[in-house]
Amino acid sequence: MSIGAVGFIAMLDHGYFFRQIRILLKFARLTSDPLFAALLVEKAVKLKSQAEGIPRPTDMSPLAPDVEPEKKPRTLQEPTSTESSI
Repeated sequence: MSIGAVGFIAMLDHGYFFRQIRILLKFARLTSDPLFAALLVEKAVKLKSQAEGIPRPTDMSPLAPDVEPEKKPRTLQEPTSTESSI
């Protein structure tokens, strides 16, 4: 009998790939070895092509409740010039 989650499929999300790409590019800027920097940039390009095939996550946050617009309080209107001449 195996230990662990049964029927669970780990799927890498869009954000994971872009975090990895940022890290690779950061390391490429920090290294003094140009060959290693080129290798890291090449790896980042490959990850970007993989990430483009993954759909962006949908917003799963709860929807805001319907809110009615505020009603303006009724105020006395000043008479217009035509009303004041009557």
